[in-house]
Amino acid sequence: RRRRPRARLRPPRSFASASSWPLQAGHRLLKLPGPGQQAPGYYCAVLQVARAVVEVLAGRAGGPAALATVIGRAGSAPQVVGARLLLRSDGAQVGTVGGGAIEEQVLEACRACLRDGSPRVVKAHLVRDLGMCCGGAMEVFVEYLAPEARLVLIGAGHVAQAVAPVAAGVGFRLAVVDDREDLLVHPAFAAAERHACDVDELDVALPDLADADYV
Repeated sequence: RRRRPRARLRPPRSFASASSWPLQAGHRLLKLPGPGQQAPGYYCAVLQVARAVVEVLAGRAGGPAALATVIGRAGSAPQVVGARLLLRSDGAQVGTVGGGAIEEQVLEACRACLRDGSPRVVKAHLVRDLGMCCGGAMEVFVEYLAPEARLVLIGAGHVAQAVAPVAAGVGFRLAVVDDREDLLVHPAFAAAERHACDVDELDVALPDLADADYV
């Protein structure tokens, strides 16, 4: 008994419809991301940059940072709209806008942003301006990120309990210092850093205390 030949699937004619075509790899069928979808690794990178931004704004990164976001893309380009790169003041980098010459140009804009605190836009045609082989163009917005101002309350008594919610409501990061631990658990200090020590130990409790802080 002769077996009938198995029908061969044909891929779609246009690349635009390739997102619906399953690619056979061994015994697994892989599906390319469709319109509006991103590759799985994209969201990992977004999460890493988001966490780094929170660290900067919370004052745990040791200083300001510059955040670069791809806001425009035409033709073939190494990154999608929404991709982000964060450059901290200590030189640490999180995320990417595509690598190569475009990323180096964006990093230079980030360094300039860290120097003067001013936002800027980087526009480049990847072939004509940068000699890259991608063939498209990109537009990247660079902005300055600084830690929220910090208010350090010395003492956790009734005055600090009244001030803390107001200060938090207008955007201050809070730190409360008092050697009376029973006062530090007051609900008014729920969002604050709490340090059970005497004011003489302030430098030990807050080693990152800076001129920009309010004490």
